[in-house]
Amino acid sequence: MKRQEKCDITYFLREIGPSIAIKFSLFESGFYEVARKKTYYHPMPSFNRMFLFSRGGGTVILNGVKVGLQEQIMYLLPVNQSFTATYHVGSEFFYFHFQLQDHYRHDVFDRTKRVLRVADRPELFNDIVHGYVSAAASDFGTWQVSLFGAIMGLGVGHMPSFAKRYSMSQKYHNLLVHIQEKCQPDFRVGELAHMERVSRSALSHGFRKDMGIPLKKYIIDVLMHKAREMLVSSSLSVKEIAYQLGYNDPYYFQRIFRKYTGETPLAYRRQTTLAYAAAAPAASSSAPTPIKSARG
Repeated sequence: MKRQEKCDITYFLREIGPSIAIKFSLFESGFYEVARKKTYYHPMPSFNRMFLFSRGGGTVILNGVKVGLQEQIMYLLPVNQSFTATYHVGSEFFYFHFQLQDHYRHDVFDRTKRVLRVADRPELFNDIVHGYVSAAASDFGTWQVSLFGAIMGLGVGHMPSFAKRYSMSQKYHNLLVHIQEKCQPDFRVGELAHMERVSRSALSHGFRKDMGIPLKKYIIDVLMHKAREMLVSSSLSVKEIAYQLGYNDPYYFQRIFRKYTGETPLAYRRQTTLAYAAAAPAASSSAPTPIKSARG
């Protein structure tokens, strides 16, 4: 079972400094029964993933750390972090793909380098799972709000640094919006500095100091993020994606992409497709196995 979701929730963070609008976008979800044990590689996802195992489990290796996946626990695999996952035969799990971003498209979890988890919350776990499998339309929004609550709970510890980055981003508001909306591989720091009415040196040094990343690398990050999203969410060819991103030479685009992700664009798309197909619903099953309630 796989769904293309369209769920957007905007949360206003007011506890730390200026109010920040954080948009939760859930765009895909699914339920799988693992047909066979196999290890799958997930290269640098452009979104966060939430796993909820209702039966069985598995293991995830992220940045060299091995984490066991167990029933009744919610796991978050952060955006931009490649990981390897193994699912046990007979396991059943739900997955949710989402982003949690400010209007500069900075994700709350994009600097997280480890697996996060929500444990000892069986009622919340069941609210999400039961609501997801329910056919009742009235339950549809409820489980999404519960999922959002679980994700925000995981994000609490990241909010101070996220708010600090947002505050710094406001200093470069026009520049960041321009890059996000019209990013091209031929952007030059000097031209952007002219747009900002500062010297090239002042912009380059100031941006790196304030944002923690060189401006040129930030531009590449934006382009490669868009490339990964297009490879996963569209059927466009690599050449078409390259042209849409402003690369006149598709082969140069492929070299940049491989340097950035460690994979060619086609390999990235193939690995991601295989990861999605890591397990398939049993042919005889039309619905997930009912979840044993922790309430009784």
